[in-house]
Amino acid sequence: AAIKMKSLLENTTLSGLNTNQEFLHHIFEHDEFLNAHLDTGFIPRHENLLIPKNYGRVEETDIALFALYQLTGHADGIDPWSADDNWRMGTATRRLFDFTNRAQHYSISCTLKGREINFDFNGKNINARLLHKCENNIQAEVNGQKIDAVIIVNKRDLTLFNSGRAVHITLLNHEVSEDANANGRIVTNMPGRIVNILVKKGQKVEKDQPLLIMESMKVEITIRAGLNGTIKELPLAVNDQVADGALLAHITPAESV
Repeated sequence: AAIKMKSLLENTTLSGLNTNQEFLHHIFEHDEFLNAHLDTGFIPRHENLLIPKNYGRVEETDIALFALYQLTGHADGIDPWSADDNWRMGTATRRLFDFTNRAQHYSISCTLKGREINFDFNGKNINARLLHKCENNIQAEVNGQKIDAVIIVNKRDLTLFNSGRAVHITLLNHEVSEDANANGRIVTNMPGRIVNILVKKGQKVEKDQPLLIMESMKVEITIRAGLNGTIKELPLAVNDQVADGALLAHITPAESV
């Protein structure tokens, strides 16, 4: 029965609320539990194994699966402009995979080529390749290891289920638009050139105020503030070339100024 429960937990996908699924999975794979050596001190005695330091925290394999699911593959339909295969002429595509996990912020700079992705995490280079993606299921090869997982998406909240683990992340905005992300970080999802900068570091700005002008594919795009606040970071200069995922500006919200 314990083995069946372990298998059921590994194949359960439940998102939208916090659960103790990973904790239960650790219990049902513990030798002492499987051999019925139980007493009221079982959980406190094995707490470090049942609730390890990486409990619910992203590891390099999780990031690779999330990034492959979010950044690679092909959009449905025959419109070539809707393809998200990350193809670029004569250069590799770079994207910023920006998210939070358990109140910690991660900014992962990824190099993409077709269905393959490379990034560095904790001093280690990660190479991953998408093998198959269909609805919520993803199959990938991460540093030579074949992995099957399920990813449930609810707007910007993603939950990954893999071998009994349940890992939640919240994506941060990568779009260049008038609706900048509420955390004040404005990054671009396309390469381009900075034509003009209309504000200075430390300057107070209001929502919808123009910040800078960027040229991409011979089109000038006005980047506007998505909230009231103060310019905390402005790392660019006129005529700078920017890659996918480059930080354009960071605004400290007015309420925290």
